[in-house]
Amino acid sequence: MSLAFVVSPQIVVLAGRPDDLQKEWQECRNVIGRLDGTLVDLRKYGFGLASTLLTANGVLGGIANLLPKSNGNAPSFTVPSAVIASLVAVTMVLVLVLFVIDRWYSVLQWGAVNRARALELALSLDTTGEIQRWAQREGLWKIVALIQYGSFVLVSLALGVAVLGWDSVPSLTHAAADLMGLTGLVCLILIYVVHRTANGEWLKLMQSPPAIARGVQISTFPTKPEAVKAGSCSDQTLNVNPPLRLNAKAIAVIKPTEQDGLTIVGCQVLAADKVRVTFSNSLTTDLLPVAEDIQLFTYV
Repeated sequence: MSLAFVVSPQIVVLAGRPDDLQKEWQECRNVIGRLDGTLVDLRKYGFGLASTLLTANGVLGGIANLLPKSNGNAPSFTVPSAVIASLVAVTMVLVLVLFVIDRWYSVLQWGAVNRARALELALSLDTTGEIQRWAQREGLWKIVALIQYGSFVLVSLALGVAVLGWDSVPSLTHAAADLMGLTGLVCLILIYVVHRTANGEWLKLMQSPPAIARGVQISTFPTKPEAVKAGSCSDQTLNVNPPLRLNAKAIAVIKPTEQDGLTIVGCQVLAADKVRVTFSNSLTTDLLPVAEDIQLFTYV
């Protein structure tokens, strides 16, 4: 039996898809980098906005203490507790929205990471895999975002209670407490639900098989009784039945009978039902390939 690789394994990898796999891997790394930047900006500017709102809440709630007091030692200007509670509630909702967007971009990034890891298996690279292994060494890596955003909601709620406390003006009312408490509880529950959903998608990506399958197909077809002249190459156009798939490319050819001096040095898919096989004769006499069925391995 004679096995002939039409192309080297490395070329097979690089040409395994119409778009070059190495370029695809580089694009995956670029996407991961862009999404990293998006997530950093989202957290930086989002938390900056939330911090500004919280600061404004504190200033607005305590501004009455800075104003001149009347004869009854009561401030001449008060901010309704419902306004302060609403601002705190809006801040917590903003944190929830930021978390949902954060997880959405994270899932997109995880998809790019999973694809990059699969491509690295084919390209004998391990950049993404090594980064991922180091990131997963810390046991809390899966709940960092949950703690981060959940803590911000709790801080918002605590600040609202502090601003509207009984020692502040105006005092905390049941209506304001209900509004802030209910909003905070709903935000925390939704953050947890979104976190579990996003982690579920991540586990699906981790457990899915590598997306590198190129659909290797084996086809069998007979050779023609055409002699190959001494010291030269000869092409044979052979019919394939059943037809190959669209955009199929040749990987290797197996010739069951090994003949001294006669080798297969090339194979090209011309159409779905036609291939061109190139025989090479290294001897000083003409050779006739044995009439037999040869096997062709193709991929898409």
